[in-house]
Amino acid sequence: MKKSELRQEIKAKRKLFYETDKELKDRYDDELIEVLINDEQYKKAKNIFCYIGMDEEINTKRFIERALKDEKNISVPKVIKKHEIKAININSLNDLVEVPPFGILEPRDCNNVMEDIDLIIVPGLAFDNNGGRLGYGGGFYDAFLEKNSKAETIALCYDFQLLEYIPMDEHDIRVKKIISK
Repeated sequence: MKKSELRQEIKAKRKLFYETDKELKDRYDDELIEVLINDEQYKKAKNIFCYIGMDEEINTKRFIERALKDEKNISVPKVIKKHEIKAININSLNDLVEVPPFGILEPRDCNNVMEDIDLIIVPGLAFDNNGGRLGYGGGFYDAFLEKNSKAETIALCYDFQLLEYIPMDEHDIRVKKIISK
């Protein structure tokens, strides 16, 4: 199956899950976050980069709040230009604003860049057990992961997002660990 077809299929499954059982989705999100905060990579990490989960995605806001409470340095993505994001430090979710056209939450400014990242929480539509990742097709995260190749990487996903095989191109970067529910 082509990447574009896989994207459509997984988006449809994720949307159905979100729309039909928000209570179960919330419970799964909490359980995934609990496994993540008990992971050795999280415990060792001081500087963490995490995407902001929207609607159908895993709610990473809960993770970010917990990490800040645990006195971790947290950065989130800010789109700088086409195919480029920077890791911007935040002190609170209140440091974020909705950015059109999709209402994605981003830091207000891009002044406080996190340079030395220990752990990256990687978004994706689907993953495989070899660390293969199907992103949204923009190339933002592959470029970011390549620049931050020393960081540990963890992806969170629902079981239906964990596939037998993800088609990979030469520029695609694998994640090191996947936590699923």
